[in-house]
Amino acid sequence: MIHGTHYLASSSDSFAEGKTWGPWLWYLNDGSQSDAASRWKREERAWPYEWFKDAAYQSRGSISGELVLSDGRPACGAAIFLGDSNSNISAADQGKDYYYTAYADEKGKFNIEDVRSGTYGLYAWSNGGEIGDVTTSFVQNNVIISARKKTNLKDSKWQVTDMKNRIFQIGAFDRKTDDFGLSGPSPFEHGRISRAPANLTYTIGKSQPSDWYFGQSALGTWGILFDLSSIPSSSNDAKLTVSLAGFSGGSSADILLNDVKVGNITTNSKLLISSQDTYRGATRAGEWRLLEFEVAKAGLRVGMNRMDVRIKTSTQWRGWLWDSIVLEWV
Repeated sequence: MIHGTHYLASSSDSFAEGKTWGPWLWYLNDGSQSDAASRWKREERAWPYEWFKDAAYQSRGSISGELVLSDGRPACGAAIFLGDSNSNISAADQGKDYYYTAYADEKGKFNIEDVRSGTYGLYAWSNGGEIGDVTTSFVQNNVIISARKKTNLKDSKWQVTDMKNRIFQIGAFDRKTDDFGLSGPSPFEHGRISRAPANLTYTIGKSQPSDWYFGQSALGTWGILFDLSSIPSSSNDAKLTVSLAGFSGGSSADILLNDVKVGNITTNSKLLISSQDTYRGATRAGEWRLLEFEVAKAGLRVGMNRMDVRIKTSTQWRGWLWDSIVLEWV
């Protein structure tokens, strides 16, 4: 069974009544990089602009807080997004109101200044590093920002899964391909995904993340070998989490555990909408997708097991960018 949601923003989306788009400034120079950098810093210090005489624009407060994982760790370096409250649309596709971003520090603390007053949803997710094993996201709705006031969210608890139940994980869970072979944003190279191998075998405990590649597109099979010393009686089944840093429809794959299909990666699912990530040359990140599949306990065995991602249809430069793949007991 497949779970998860993904939506694309479009021109038919509704926007807040009277939403301000801007203000916009036009700036030209003679090609001087130092002058452009200096002007950028000047405008950053001046924002939000006092000269824009709009009451709603000038009505601003701030928000700060501290995120703590349910296992006691601070949410070190987490990505913070302040957006729509009670939304079923992913952060990347929200567009109705106003949005603010930040990163938590090593203690999980964050601060965002000059937020327009209103009601928001606070979202957070792993940006890798010390919490690269966290597959869940944090959401707190109905966060009120009032003019000239500080909203402080103290000791917000972020529920995470028990790492003792983790069978394996490939790649940090950070919505990027950074851990993998051929990843990286530069130098620009159109069609780099075609350099990734059609077939590979990754052995848990022996292979390195760089042995898994940033993107998969060609007809073939990527196999994961993992050894189980026992099957826990306390677990009912397992769950496979597939996190994609980007996806372009045109190629599709079956996911098999010990030659039994447990899921797929395909645009045939309404939950996986195609975008332009891979065939436009993305190598680090595009639009994030999350897929979760139930895995029957009976499908796993003591000893060596194999999970395959087998591409059955392929279109040149179309496929997906890998973020992380996780198997755990539930």
